[in-house]
Amino acid sequence: MARTSIKENVKRLRVAIGLTQVELAKKARVTQGFVSQVESGLIKDPGILAMTRIAKVLGVDVETLVDGLPLRRNRKTKPRLKA
Repeated sequence: MARTSIKENVKRLRVAIGLTQVELAKKARVTQGFVSQVESGLIKDPGILAMTRIAKVLGVDVETLVDGLPLRRNRKTKPRLKA
C-alpha cells in the first residue's frame, strides 16, 4: 500500500471532518496561509509544533499525518491501522 504525503493527509483528514482551512488554522493556532502552503506542498517540513497542533485538531497522531497510514479515526484512542 502506497504512503501519501503530508499535504495529502492534512487535506484529506480536514475535508473528512468538514473543516475549512480557516477553521483548522484557528483551532490549531496557525495561519490559514500556513495550512494552505502545507496542503499545496510549498512547506515540505512544517515543524513538529505545528504538526502536533494540526494532528490534535484532526484527531490523529503526528505519525499518521507524516506516514499517511490507513486508519480508523477514534478520538478516545489512538488511530488503529486497518487490517
